[in-house]
Amino acid sequence: MGSKKKYTFIGHETNNDLMDHFSILTSRFSSDLVTGQLAVLGPTRIRYQFVKRILEDFSKVLPNVC
Repeated sequence: MGSKKKYTFIGHETNNDLMDHFSILTSRFSSDLVTGQLAVLGPTRIRYQFVKRILEDFSKVLPNVC
């Protein structure tokens, strides 16, 4: 996935036939002590902008908690 911080895969973009009706949204986070990635799995008609904002907010908060 490289160094990009956020990803959105919709349906067939996941390259997995079982995921054709789902979407995956991800966001990376890191601090001096921990690095990770959050992901949300949902339907292809998920509220993308809403979920992206939540992922972004969590990605900002988690490094301070971990």
